This record gives sequence, structure tokens and C-alpha cells, in this order.
Amino acid sequence: MQQSPGVKVTASAPCSSANLGSGFDNLAIALDAFHDRITVVDHDGFSIIGDGVPSDPERNTAGLAALKLIDDFDLSRDLEIRIEKGVPKGLGLGSSGASAAAAVKALDEYFDLGLSQDEMISYAMIGEIASSGSPHPDNVSASISGGLVLVTRDGGLRASKINISGDYRFLIAIPDVITENKTRAARQMLPPSISLESYSRSIGRVASLIAGFMSGNRDLIRAGMNDDVVEPSRISLFPYYHKMKRMALANEAVGVAVSGAGPSILMVCDDMTEVSPIIEGTHAIFAEYGISGRIIEAKVSGGAYVEGSPVSD
Repeated sequence: MQQSPGVKVTASAPCSSANLGSGFDNLAIALDAFHDRITVVDHDGFSIIGDGVPSDPERNTAGLAALKLIDDFDLSRDLEIRIEKGVPKGLGLGSSGASAAAAVKALDEYFDLGLSQDEMISYAMIGEIASSGSPHPDNVSASISGGLVLVTRDGGLRASKINISGDYRFLIAIPDVITENKTRAARQMLPPSISLESYSRSIGRVASLIAGFMSGNRDLIRAGMNDDVVEPSRISLFPYYHKMKRMALANEAVGVAVSGAGPSILMVCDDMTEVSPIIEGTHAIFAEYGISGRIIEAKVSGGAYVEGSPVSD
């Protein structure tokens, strides 16, 4: 199958924050802070272009997801994927997932496949292999579906949107720290097994987190955004985290967690939160640790979308 010559499709996908403390590999939320854009056009052969992105599809999350989709549906490889990176890389904001999500969304429109959201997620998560070595679905689920998403794998992958009660804003503390192959390295730092006590406590926290967002109970959200399995194993990557968390909670942040594999820190805020002292405190803590950084505000984002109708190039 091949589109008409000259047609191009552009799709955009938002950044995301995964885990949210206790929800490792199962929870993620789409945020409107940054977006990636993917444009698909017909081309003589398969190629990937974009500033600062690998041109080898096996090393590119958008490219790897695209090839899997193309091969499964026996589609033409005569196309070019143009990547515009808006989501900063290596900061725990789902940069690789946003590219893969936007690519699959664009290809679904380009070839008129009519894929379901779960099908798009299944292909986009393949792209994550290029970044982390494993096809984890949390970030791509949020980037495709939008909002707060729970991923389950009982008899097949399913991404379910969780209704959020309440008007939450998010502060993202972003240090100027780049670690090569950070996601892959962070996953290798995880413990190979945990105790039954830790398992039970983690389940309770995830349940608390989901119930808190659904009911608007800030105390349940705060309790759920804690973790003593994944975050402690990676603390050497963000030694400022505990001090920043204590500071933000003291200023009535609803909850605080490492965003994905870090090093960014996500702070959930509501109308009780004292935002200005948190911003000032974040900059002071970064300075204390000898690093520069920024803090940005975000809201919950919708999912990946096609920009307008397919147009002639």
C-alpha cells in the first residue's frame, strides 16, 4: 500500500512523565510542556532526517516503530520520516516515546490504517527498544492517549485512561545534566528482586495514587507518589532529589516524584500549593549541588494528533 505521490502527514505527540513514584512501568501522564512533530512524505526509499537524531532506523525510536508497522502491514518503505524534536532528550520526559508515538500516529493517517489506540501503543513501544533496550509502553501510552494512563498486560496490552478529579498543575525541575544512554543505564540499576513486604507496600501505594487522582484526594495522591524500590536504586543519578522533595512538600505540593528515569523531578500542585517558594527553593537546591537548571510549569495534555488533513507537499 502506498499513499498518493506528494502527500504528507504531520503528527504531534506530547512529552510525558512516567512512574509517578510507585507506578513503575504502569503509570504515566501526558504533559503539555514539550511536543515532538513527525512528518511522513513519499520518498525514493526509506530515510529518516532531523537535527541531532540517528538516521539509522534501528537506533531511532521513530524509525524502529515505523519499520515494524510497515513490515507487519506489508506497506511500502518508500517514504521519508522527518523528525522535529521538541521534547528534550535524556531528562526523563519521554522524549524517545514522543517520537515513536508521533511516528505511529502519522503513519496510521498516512496509510489510512484505522489503528486503535492500543494497537498504536503496541507499535510505538517497539521503538523504545532503540532507546532503552526494552519495549516499555508507559511513556508512549500517555503520549498517544493523553491524560493519566494505566498500562495493564493481562492477556495483551491495554492502556486505560484514568479520570482526574481536580485541577492540577505541574512543576518540572529540569537540571542541566545529560547522561549518555541514561534510560538503558537506569533500568540496569534496578534490583533483580524485591521482598514480599516491598511488593505489598508498592501495590498499596499505586492503588492510593490512582484513587487519589480519581477522587481528588490530595492525601491519597501524596501517599501514592512514594517509592522505596525503583527511586532508591537510582538515587546516585539525582542526589538533590530528597532535599527537593522535602522542600516542595513543605510548601504544600500535592506530591513529588522522579520523572521517569530522571533526572527531572515532577511536582504536582493544586490551589493549596505555594508555587513561588518552590520555584525559588528549586533554584537554590540546584545551586547547592553545583548544577544549573530550570523549572517549568505544565498542565495535563491531550494525546497525539494529526495536524490538519493530509496535504500536498
